[in-house]
Amino acid sequence: MSNLAVQAAPRRVAGVRFRRVGKKLVLIVGNRVYEMNATAETVWMRLDGTTSAQSIAEQIATEYGQDYQRVEADITELLATLATLGAVEA
Repeated sequence: MSNLAVQAAPRRVAGVRFRRVGKKLVLIVGNRVYEMNATAETVWMRLDGTTSAQSIAEQIATEYGQDYQRVEADITELLATLATLGAVEA
């Protein structure tokens, strides 16, 4: 997960903006705009700096009736991407 472990409580980086455009949530990182899918939006809205990535994965797996291992892998990949973009940190 880049520098983020599943036990880490990732948070949004200060200065990263987000807003809804139509039905999509978009992130604004510097001068770049990134459109998020529904799953990424669900994760993004839970990044509060106190909830671990593992806990977020457990919540989502339970809410959507999905396999925890798969959800954890997807969230790990998403957080690594967001960390690379400079949108989240541990």
